[in-house]
Amino acid sequence: MRLFLRLAAFAAIWAMSGLSVSAQTTGSVSGPTVKPGPPVVQYRVSWLPGEDGGPDRIGQRLEWDTNLDDRHDLHLFASAGGPSNDQELTSLNSELVWALSPENATRWKTALRFDASVGLNGRPSAVGMDWINEISFDGGWSARAMVLTAVQIGENRKDGVFLQSRFRLNRRLAGGQDIGVELYDGYGSTEALGSFNDENHRAGPYLSQPLANGWRLYSGVLLGLSDRAAGSEFRLWISKTL
Repeated sequence: MRLFLRLAAFAAIWAMSGLSVSAQTTGSVSGPTVKPGPPVVQYRVSWLPGEDGGPDRIGQRLEWDTNLDDRHDLHLFASAGGPSNDQELTSLNSELVWALSPENATRWKTALRFDASVGLNGRPSAVGMDWINEISFDGGWSARAMVLTAVQIGENRKDGVFLQSRFRLNRRLAGGQDIGVELYDGYGSTEALGSFNDENHRAGPYLSQPLANGWRLYSGVLLGLSDRAAGSEFRLWISKTL
């Protein structure tokens, strides 16, 4: 708990920095582990407070995760977003996770993920491939790192390969809670790479808490590290193992 309070203090300092607004995300720092089990349904919501007189923005995601076999998981989800008083569907999405590590791997696990998104209401569609890694340490510590790539297709598409990276440092507590820090880096398209402040860099603390009867609650905040990033974004999702 003391570690979480320190992370929260770090978040508060960054939240007062007043950086400019950019796009929000209901994405996560995914893990590479695939194992047979029941499906999971999840609802995610993020709140981006309005800045400079602009409206608050809300992002939403409803997801269904299911295991296909001992090597593959499938995620299906719909995303919505926009100003808090004018929400609309933005995309329909699928993710196929392919575990590459030996089944008995304990220290380092790795996987590929293949993404497909159908853009709605004038937004471009996209396909992508991601590399997911996780390293486990002693004392309940672990670290995840992702490299994400995407190419837009269809109407209103932008050229180039869109690049992102994500990182998580996590501590699993005795009660099953996960606590740590996440970093999200959006570099934009390879056709128009810029400086650090032209890119979207955010970081912040999170807490994931198991609840009764297969429920789990995640809460966190992302805080802007670059000029283009939002000053703060508050994120909450709840999942249920069926």
